[in-house]
Amino acid sequence: MHSCRGPREEYAAKYRLDPTKNWIALLPGSRRKEVQLNLPEMLRAAAILSSQTRCEFVIPIASTVDAAYVRNFLQNPMQQNRKAKVTLVEDARDALHHARASVVASGTATVQAAVIGNPFVVVYRVSPLTFTLAKRLIRYPAEIPAEVDRDGNLPIAMVNLIASRRIVPELLQSRFTAENIVDALTPLLADGPQRDRMMADLAEANRKLLPASGSSSISQVCEAVQALLNRNRSASGQISTMSV
Repeated sequence: MHSCRGPREEYAAKYRLDPTKNWIALLPGSRRKEVQLNLPEMLRAAAILSSQTRCEFVIPIASTVDAAYVRNFLQNPMQQNRKAKVTLVEDARDALHHARASVVASGTATVQAAVIGNPFVVVYRVSPLTFTLAKRLIRYPAEIPAEVDRDGNLPIAMVNLIASRRIVPELLQSRFTAENIVDALTPLLADGPQRDRMMADLAEANRKLLPASGSSSISQVCEAVQALLNRNRSASGQISTMSV
């Protein structure tokens, strides 16, 4: 796929965007169910933001989602009455590169946004039963601090797990509302301490993904696998000793 990660004016011309406005990327997920659960609330937030600031919105279409399916949401009469300009674009990387900030469904796209350095808010919604079961079953390793939010939820965004702390806001389940998106995203649009801090935190998380000096990604994977094998052998030896 052609990438136009070049001048802002070139990107604006390709998609008929206004280069004088802030562009906000909306990434609702890579599956139909995710789009169904996430996009309507994102579009409500887009309408609110459009009434408060000069901005336009871009939605990168994942290869696993039919563009016509996403257009159905945009052509809904209720959405058309909200006055937010939303444009479908081809590539998430380009969208995140050019966007001022973004709203990203929890998943690998959060890592993509972190690597690019685009300030963002994470959203996540599943069925109440699935969420309740996940909270009961998921356990974090010692390397990741179990830092719960005010609802008692552990962090789920990959970028927060990589950073081992909460560097981007997570709006989960009932807190995933248009109003909360606006509250979390607005400080990231203007130059200031919150935007600067998040960009610095994202850069730090990105550095954790890079191989150590004199090493390679493959060697790091090999070392991690070897450490895991050694740990398993040690555990097996303890079990054998206990059974004798």
